[in-house]
Amino acid sequence: MKQSLVKSVVLSILFLASLKTIAQCTTPITISVTTVSASCSTCCDGSATITPTGGCPPYLYNITPSFMGGPVQSGLCAGNYTVTVMDGGCCPPATSSFQLKVANPTGIKEQSQELSGVQILNPIQENIILNFNQANQKVSYEIKIIDIQGKLVYTNEVQVNETQLLIKHHLANGIYYIDVKQSSSEAHLRKKIVIAN
Repeated sequence: MKQSLVKSVVLSILFLASLKTIAQCTTPITISVTTVSASCSTCCDGSATITPTGGCPPYLYNITPSFMGGPVQSGLCAGNYTVTVMDGGCCPPATSSFQLKVANPTGIKEQSQELSGVQILNPIQENIILNFNQANQKVSYEIKIIDIQGKLVYTNEVQVNETQLLIKHHLANGIYYIDVKQSSSEAHLRKKIVIAN
């Protein structure tokens, strides 16, 4: 009698647990992701915060490519990611995709105003290389390099004697903008450059 009573209690608990599981499964897992952009195209300093709702916690997280762990992921490079969230076992896993972008520079845009005949080779390693279709000793150029936050990191005025100008730099890897302007006119060229030493 005692044994059948214990068996009955255990079966009742299992039945109630299964009812609870069925009730929790009626709310499927949904995922929202908030991101902090990487500071440059080669900087792996972005992050993503994954917020699941529904299902039955605790949640398990898997981000591809190459990240596993909790709801906050740091050290992410710019790119496309897929996140899968699994709950405590009552609902099917949910999957969502997100894109981690590169932070936009503040007010910096590529532009050109009548300055033709200048080419800037990309990506850049130890030297920034500017090619001039027509070298002219009498024409001087003001060259500025601006980082992605809008800070001036290099400035120089040069006279172009040859068709190729090499600028030795000591800049960290990342995205910059180079501004080449004829000193005697308003003609200028601004172009995004990527430094990848």
